[in-house]
Amino acid sequence: MTRRRLSSGPARRDGFSLVSVIIAMVLLSVGVLALAGANAASLRVASTEGTRSVALQIARSHLEFLRTRSSTTLASEGETRVDETGVAASDGTFRRTVTVRTISADILSVEVKVVSPQEQTVVLETQVPRTPW
Repeated sequence: MTRRRLSSGPARRDGFSLVSVIIAMVLLSVGVLALAGANAASLRVASTEGTRSVALQIARSHLEFLRTRSSTTLASEGETRVDETGVAASDGTFRRTVTVRTISADILSVEVKVVSPQEQTVVLETQVPRTPW
């Protein structure tokens, strides 16, 4: 004969209650949404930094090109649309401007400004000696 034990306390139940499952799902959802937001923000930053890097490369390349020219041929240039490689293009997404100023009788200041599609501006400036020829 088997005996059943009578308990005076509440019956023991194995498993989870519906409330504990709902609380766990809410906490998990909050965590997943936080990770998704952080991922979206990091993708935006990576994209912005990528275009800024391209703008910096365009400015460096053009500044080095200008440094190879004779100082007598250097002149300011208005806004020019350029593509990702720095080549002038009517549908270019970057805008490049060159400003040449006289600092003294012997020195010119050459500034190259490139604006990216996200309106981030990169400005590089150098000084070149003025040559008589």
